[in-house]
Amino acid sequence: MGLKKFDEYSTNQIEENIEQSQEDKINALIDENTKKEEEFKNLPLNEQENIIVERINSYRKDYNAYVKKQKYINFAIVGVLLALMITAFVLIIVLGETYPWLMYLSLGIVVVALIATFVFNKIFRNKLNERANDYIGKVCNETAKYLYQEPDFTNLQVLPDKPLQDSVFFDAHIYKDLKGTKSRNLVFANYNGLNFVSADLAGFILVNKRTAPMFLGKIFEVDNNYNLDGKYILFQLKGGQLSRPIDDVDDLTLVEGNDTYCIYSNDENWRAVLNKKVLTELRKFNIDSTLIDVIVSIRKGKTLIGIDYEDNFINIPVSSDFEFHNTRRVKEDLNIVLNVVDLINKK
Repeated sequence: MGLKKFDEYSTNQIEENIEQSQEDKINALIDENTKKEEEFKNLPLNEQENIIVERINSYRKDYNAYVKKQKYINFAIVGVLLALMITAFVLIIVLGETYPWLMYLSLGIVVVALIATFVFNKIFRNKLNERANDYIGKVCNETAKYLYQEPDFTNLQVLPDKPLQDSVFFDAHIYKDLKGTKSRNLVFANYNGLNFVSADLAGFILVNKRTAPMFLGKIFEVDNNYNLDGKYILFQLKGGQLSRPIDDVDDLTLVEGNDTYCIYSNDENWRAVLNKKVLTELRKFNIDSTLIDVIVSIRKGKTLIGIDYEDNFINIPVSSDFEFHNTRRVKEDLNIVLNVVDLINKK
């Protein structure tokens, strides 16, 4: 092996060892924090939290009962219509030649039955969608009132079925080639006089001509007093294999990075905003089997913080009971978000 190839091999081997070491550290941290998360799940609920659980499970049971009833009704209607169509076909086969008029009547019955089946199925789906949206709305309202109950929040508006504008996530300058977003549980409020927006959001990119999620979790956007045009400060708390590194950084510089986090910016004075106190607070997020990573975008007038959770975390339960620990986890993470926002605005 020549010296040049040996040097290249050694360099590649060193880089692979470093990457493996970083991955091992992150995996060890995830395992440790996951154990803490299990302990957190088993903490007893207070009176308010128990009431919320009872209400949401009551809404869930009502929704499931309605779905079950509607399915029975739909099956009964479709069954009757199918019976009519079968009877009409039998009449055509048996008596069609003897009574030609009966064939036309039977064909008419078949056409009407087919149209009726289509109409009833559409009505059935619309009713289920309306009831599902009603159930989701009740869950979102219950959890939002819990999350944003402090007096720092005013003018709370919960809009479960309204989408967040794509531009909120796109303008954060975090991921490239985004094709769209899908969101629910949209919340508007004032936080200490600042505009506050939150939503459950999925951001999509195109992979092999199909959309794939780049981010799936909760985002929080709050006004800030950072006033430099065209400047960005991006932060990512690193995660495991499911974590997607921020990549809309072609015009930014990696200004700091280690095993735990990375920072990109085109602002030479980024430390005045993302100072030690802010970084210390951001590192309080626990990367575990539930929380994949955390992204932060600071630009003129806006701070966006995205918490990427595993897929099932923000699902609304239908077939199983509502358990409060996910909402309580969001509350814990929200407290860190608000502390970060406060520190950034006090720079």
